[in-house]
Amino acid sequence: MQFPQLHVGIGRPLGPFTIFPVWPETPGSLGLSTGAHAKLQVTELAGGPQVNRLAVRNAGPKAALLVEGELLEGGHQHRVAAESLVLAPGEQADVPAFCVEQGRWGGPSTQHGRRARRAPLHVRAELAGLSGLAESTGDGLRPLRPADQGRVWQRVDRFSGGVSATGSLVEAFDGFDSASPRSTTEGPAPLEGQRGVVVGVAGRALTLELFGTSALFARHWEQFADSLRFEARHLPSHIGRPTTGQTARDFAASVATDPRQLAATGTSRAPRCVPPSAATPTAASPCSAPAASRSSRN
Repeated sequence: MQFPQLHVGIGRPLGPFTIFPVWPETPGSLGLSTGAHAKLQVTELAGGPQVNRLAVRNAGPKAALLVEGELLEGGHQHRVAAESLVLAPGEQADVPAFCVEQGRWGGPSTQHGRRARRAPLHVRAELAGLSGLAESTGDGLRPLRPADQGRVWQRVDRFSGGVSATGSLVEAFDGFDSASPRSTTEGPAPLEGQRGVVVGVAGRALTLELFGTSALFARHWEQFADSLRFEARHLPSHIGRPTTGQTARDFAASVATDPRQLAATGTSRAPRCVPPSAATPTAASPCSAPAASRSSRN
């Protein structure tokens, strides 16, 4: 599968993060719905709820994308989607998930609400089996490992500890939203034609997110930026060093030149159920800060 050449723009700050706009050289096509626009219905499994699996149905008129890291709120407990998933109109499938609310199991409804919000990168790192700040070795990389529910809860506790009686990442996020209303001038806005971002922190390239069109990217940008603002409140002060443009360009070039190197590390995970023409491999940059990465060309 050929990966498009990526052009990386000038980095702009968002708290301790440096945000670089990305444009693929090749054109894309819309073809599906995503973010809050997608008419995806998420429920507990019909045969009985399971912590690490949810049922997703596309009730819309065209294909729909659920992205890895989206918070699925409600049901027997709040979850986070562990993989990206594309469903045809009327199609239903199970999606792997992890609990982000350790202290609750049960409730009056089996339905999960969607606000298209994303979990912090520190939590998403565990979904990908990547190292976070506290566990990193000298070169910022430790052996990849299968995602573990216990470690997900440990990472969630960084945000929910002392805030939520049930250890709820969603409740902690809600509290942040209430205490810190979004400013229309806070952080970079998407540029014309922008289809992705490289995010850097502590001088390292941290993650790449890439979509097939600027419209698809725009439907996720606000929620993704909110997750970065939320995460920034919980990061150590010593990792505020900006990431250089050369570092971001080198990272993007390494992905575009040979995406197979990422699969060799075990971090590549293309969205399930996506036709070959609609998806590209994922990209990951293990580093010495909370890290997780997904790149989907949809």
